Amino acid sequence: VLIEGAEEVIAREPYDVRTSIRLAEMLQERARQNPELFKRIEEILRNAIKKAPKRQELYYHLAFSLAGQERQKESVETARYAVELSPRVARSHYYLALMMAFQKNASKEEIMRELAIAEELDPKFNSFQQGDMESMMLIYKSMGNLPKIAELITKSLRKESERGFATREYYEYALGYYLGIRDAEKAKEVAIFLKEIASMKEDMEVLIDLLDKKAWDIIKKL
Repeated sequence: VLIEGAEEVIAREPYDVRTSIRLAEMLQERARQNPELFKRIEEILRNAIKKAPKRQELYYHLAFSLAGQERQKESVETARYAVELSPRVARSHYYLALMMAFQKNASKEEIMRELAIAEELDPKFNSFQQGDMESMMLIYKSMGNLPKIAELITKSLRKESERGFATREYYEYALGYYLGIRDAEKAKEVAIFLKEIASMKEDMEVLIDLLDKKAWDIIKKL
């Protein structure tokens, strides 16, 4: 119903591209299960670009639809153009990093640089959606960057970020990392969060007590 309504608004107000952006976002969710929709999204966005050729959001959403069609080179080029249109927009740098991450033999350094720029521009991730954050974590996970995963988890727990994470394994990665470097304070913060999960409550209570005592020899054996 929402999608049909958005299409009606586009037909009625063809020069207001905000509805095209919203429709593309809604269809992107469905396209994860039905990849054929990525072509439809591309059509919607290219029509909108004709009306607003400098509207940055249109390009990074277009980049995502191209990646969904396995047109990786085009997706990266489109995402780069979105950044060029307005280099101070954090989310465009994130999208460029994401498009590069979809590519084989992508430059790890360039991907990390774009994500770093995105975070520098928007350190609390106010402009990011929840799905963006989960995808960002997947990128860091795929590159084995546990320190960064742990850092973002800590930012979330300390409310230094407007976004949390729904995936429990990232908190477990962070806990393992902090235990490995013997950072009792940060490990305890993560353990307190995990203690709220019923299946982990008893284990986390034991761990918190050991962290308070700095009993690293015992913790190492757990």
